[in-house]
Amino acid sequence: MKKARILVWICIFNFAFLFYFSPYKIGIYKGKSMNPVLIQNDLILLREFVPGKSELKKGMIVSYEDEGERIIHRIVLVSGEKIITKGDANDEADLSILISQIQKIYLFTIPDWVGIGSIFGIIRKNSDGFIALVIILFTILALLILTRKEAR
Repeated sequence: MKKARILVWICIFNFAFLFYFSPYKIGIYKGKSMNPVLIQNDLILLREFVPGKSELKKGMIVSYEDEGERIIHRIVLVSGEKIITKGDANDEADLSILISQIQKIYLFTIPDWVGIGSIFGIIRKNSDGFIALVIILFTILALLILTRKEAR
């Protein structure tokens, strides 16, 4: 019983550490420019972009800020220190940006049809709220596992 609790807490700590301190971040997609690949409220996993360590290629989806607004678009051209991006649903490409402006690289999506993105969107007003939610969910899961083992 004690080993199971320790294992559950190790899992909770590792999960929180993975997404709070690591280069991987969870976000919620807002907008329509990347339909049908990304749809409003999809939960997305992103990785920090490190110039010199991460290679950018045509077709990759990246995140950057433009005039205070976060943009998530697909790379259509890489030319030296500049790239051009375009939303899949947009008719025209964006203006070129510097590679140094790229913040994150898109990895994958959990579609909102499962409702997770909408729930996280309501709860995740800041990163502390998100971490608290993750810990609460894992604690509930741990309690369910422990009570199931006790019932045996």
